[in-house]
Amino acid sequence: MNMGACGVQWNAKEPLQLEVYTSWDALVDLCTAWEQLLLNSYGPTIFSTPEWLGAWWKTYGKDKRLLTVALSNSQGELVGLAPFSLEELDTQLHGRIRRLRLVGDGDPSDNLDLIFRSGQEEACSNALLSWLACNPVWDICELNTLPSDSPSIYPLLGGIKKRRWVYGSYGRPNSAIVLPGSWELYLKQLPKEHARGVERYTRRLYRHYAVRTVKCTNEGELPNYLEVLFDLHQRRWNSQGEPGSFASPEPRQFYFDMSWAFLRRGWLEFWLLELNGAVAAAQFALRYGDTVYQLQEGLDPEHYSDRAGHVLRAHVIEQLIAEGVHRYDYLGGSEPHKQNWGAQSGTYTDIHFAKPYTRGNLYLHTRDCTEAARLWLHANAPRAAYSILRDIYHAVHRR
Repeated sequence: MNMGACGVQWNAKEPLQLEVYTSWDALVDLCTAWEQLLLNSYGPTIFSTPEWLGAWWKTYGKDKRLLTVALSNSQGELVGLAPFSLEELDTQLHGRIRRLRLVGDGDPSDNLDLIFRSGQEEACSNALLSWLACNPVWDICELNTLPSDSPSIYPLLGGIKKRRWVYGSYGRPNSAIVLPGSWELYLKQLPKEHARGVERYTRRLYRHYAVRTVKCTNEGELPNYLEVLFDLHQRRWNSQGEPGSFASPEPRQFYFDMSWAFLRRGWLEFWLLELNGAVAAAQFALRYGDTVYQLQEGLDPEHYSDRAGHVLRAHVIEQLIAEGVHRYDYLGGSEPHKQNWGAQSGTYTDIHFAKPYTRGNLYLHTRDCTEAARLWLHANAPRAAYSILRDIYHAVHRR
């Protein structure tokens, strides 16, 4: 689809051609160019790869409509990709709201972003916003978990402000460990009590058990390893009265699909710790470049006091440091247990926007006002008043 059909003003220096993909099968043809674009973009993460987003779409895209925008320069090179999907929200106050989000938005994805070639962020942002301006199919656009240093944020917000669209920019916490060049240096950057505890737990475990750590390296092992992860994860959280992440079949299928893809690429960091021949702990992570992203873990509740999960994490981090990994990304949240392992707190940026004088504008305004009032009442009002506003807030967000 040519953008000129919407009356878009071309960039005189570098006119960009736009095409919209509405099926994943058609988008697969772009994979080679997509991977090259990631190599030429700033700070790409594994959550923007075709493998991750393809597996996510296969599992979670059934009730959504694909609207992925590809931008090419005059030489036909892919310089921008906005992997959008469209879904409908049922809201009590505003009826059905059509929401545009990045493919992958929602658990367990983080670090999602618009994929623009370095140096082309402003041209791609302007072209994308021009397309959105003349496309009536959406009411509100939500770009969630953008890395705070993403070079697409500044030109995107600038273009939104220039068009006088309604928008909100929000932060959410994340955390990651910057790994030094040796295990010894890493231990020195931990709180002393935690560092001593890691060494003590490891010695104690090896005294009382036959300990074996193993990494999944071939496809024949993968199904059994995943079932072990699911079982340990569910047992741990069920023992605490929580449902766990793998209570339904969808996340299990997603992990199967994306694990196959990442194992073949050499990007899978899936480790198990055995005690006397039985698996006591599991950690599932993905490697992309010099970063490892920690996604899931499982722990046998019977070995909680043995700190089997601590010992496995220490072993994995030591191995990663030896292999030259520079960043161990915990993704969302900044819980104290992550800080104990040396994680530094950061933020993701969420950008939500809508055109003025539209249903999406009203929805965004109402939602933000309601949330601000809810937070104020939570801090200042009696419990009964807070409960009333909380119910209103959930009514506005009802899906």
